[in-house]
Amino acid sequence: FGHDLVVLDVTDHALRRWVTDLPAHVDPRTRLLGTLTHVASAGEPDAVEVTFRHDAVVGNQGETLRLLGETDLDAATRTVQRLMRGSNLRAFAISRGPDGCRIVTRGETIDVPAFAVEAVDVTGAGDAFAAGIAHGMARRLDWTATARLANALGALSTRALGAQASLPTRDEVTALLGDGGETLGT
Repeated sequence: FGHDLVVLDVTDHALRRWVTDLPAHVDPRTRLLGTLTHVASAGEPDAVEVTFRHDAVVGNQGETLRLLGETDLDAATRTVQRLMRGSNLRAFAISRGPDGCRIVTRGETIDVPAFAVEAVDVTGAGDAFAAGIAHGMARRLDWTATARLANALGALSTRALGAQASLPTRDEVTALLGDGGETLGT
């Protein structure tokens, strides 16, 4: 792979299955961040097993519940932590819209509140959230800082119509986080 972090967002389940095996054979230092967008809706019999081959996954609450066959977030959290034992998965990031997000690790459940913004269109908010998770992982931020960044990107991306026009600038993200750019880095 030659990269520290690879984001895997593919519709082809067989390809995803194949790619999730590669780092162990090619470069064990490469971390895989998978999105649940296509996994949760594919209905593949090994979808859960393939999901837990990633180092981290990101999805919304509905996708998470659908994938795991659960009806509430707390039950899904317990299932994730149980299935993490003996798997590659180290973190499961669940976006919850105006309720913020939840990061589930083997030993922790971290709930991070959303940022209040005037939402116009939520198109692309999940992708912006996933980008925040990817950036935090690439910078090796702790999960709380990563979740705050993901929530900020997701929230700011809802202020205008469409997925492209609403993407925030670096200055907007820095202002919302209120950390002088420390989270985003150079």
